[in-house]
Amino acid sequence: MHMVIRVLVYEKDKKSAFSKATQTLDRLCGEDGQPFDYFTTFDDKTSTVSGEARWGKLPSVCKADSKEGKKLIEEGMEYTKNNFLESIKIARKVLKNKTDIEIFNDDIFDRDMIRYRFYCLGEYRGPSVWLYDNDGEGIRTPKHLKDILDKWECVYSKNKKPNPYKDLTLYVVPADVHY
Repeated sequence: MHMVIRVLVYEKDKKSAFSKATQTLDRLCGEDGQPFDYFTTFDDKTSTVSGEARWGKLPSVCKADSKEGKKLIEEGMEYTKNNFLESIKIARKVLKNKTDIEIFNDDIFDRDMIRYRFYCLGEYRGPSVWLYDNDGEGIRTPKHLKDILDKWECVYSKNKKPNPYKDLTLYVVPADVHY
């Protein structure tokens, strides 16, 4: 399966942002059981099955506060939210209608895929999360996203420490990942 995730990174320019994002993507697609098998960025014109070949033209990197950056971020958060809402709806229904033992006894191919839905609800990285931060952590909540967009000002001002992101620009790097 393919999906387009977005990596949000703080850097001084687009080239550095793209480089940092690809390092993050390398970690998300590592050999040690990471959530994704491989990635293709949207500057890659060689792939016939992923990236632009699959999804059409997207920027390879853009400022988060640009029109295209805002759109990528909004879509990523919306996809994450919709996945969560679908999973929680099914989980609530199953929890209401089945006993704990019935849920325990359901096999992997049960109609509601309840264990998978629980997994999606608790997932921090992988197919349930469409946005990733500077460190490769999944952005799962509006508060996490706000903190990133605000360059973690809440943390640094509260602790009266200098903000290392203050003079950097927030960029968005979309990538087609396979899981």
